[in-house]
Amino acid sequence: MQKYTHIIWDWNGTLLDDVARCMAVINAMLEKRGLPALASVDAYRSVFGFPVRDYYRRVGFDFGKEAFETLAAEYIELYYGGDENGGGIGDGKGCGSGGIGYGKGRGSNGSSASDACGNGYGAGRGISCDIRLFPGAAEILAEFQRGGIRQVILSASETGKLLTQMRPFAIDSYFDEILGAQDIFAAGKADLGMAYVRRAMPERAVLVGDTVHDKEVADALGADCVLVASGHQGKATLLACNAAVADHLEGAKALLGGGL
Repeated sequence: MQKYTHIIWDWNGTLLDDVARCMAVINAMLEKRGLPALASVDAYRSVFGFPVRDYYRRVGFDFGKEAFETLAAEYIELYYGGDENGGGIGDGKGCGSGGIGYGKGRGSNGSSASDACGNGYGAGRGISCDIRLFPGAAEILAEFQRGGIRQVILSASETGKLLTQMRPFAIDSYFDEILGAQDIFAAGKADLGMAYVRRAMPERAVLVGDTVHDKEVADALGADCVLVASGHQGKATLLACNAAVADHLEGAKALLGGGL
């Protein structure tokens, strides 16, 4: 018997490798306001979390000066601003070319945060870092599908942008449903997951994600949870929430086990 009948996948940081872009965006926004940039990916992972409103506070934004909604809209514009497919999605060989750098803070490689993953961004264009699927993601999805396991994506990203971002990777056929949020504020996704569980009534479900919030959602759904430490939060943070943790997707596949 297969270990699971349903796999609920997180998107950003689990299947999609967008950590460099997310760090570049937040650093560009911090530099614009004269705030210290995050010095490394480890520093980024140590402060990232849900709800995003609290994450923004941790990195130094002052909601007394700017509303969270304004900052969130700026973040989304920069993240998705490169092109219609979500900000410079490239060929997997490196970062795309950008526009004019933005600020003079230091990025994770010692360069300015605005060019830490390319050449920064120009007005209205967005951060230019390529984003791609994590190695083996498409193959793993195909393998689970061949095994008869139902798969869905559950994301805090707004549905329209999520679908647009997924399109270049041609993986839609692996999923029964793609569940995204109704707005850009990434407050969480437990309610979306609960609605899916009530509708689909999965017999044995597991949620695969990359953050403590994913473990919280899995607990709310009554599902098992496997987390990957290659995304937006570090391994020590993930282990502290008593989830099964893998270093990467291939390791997560091994933890999922059964039915392959």
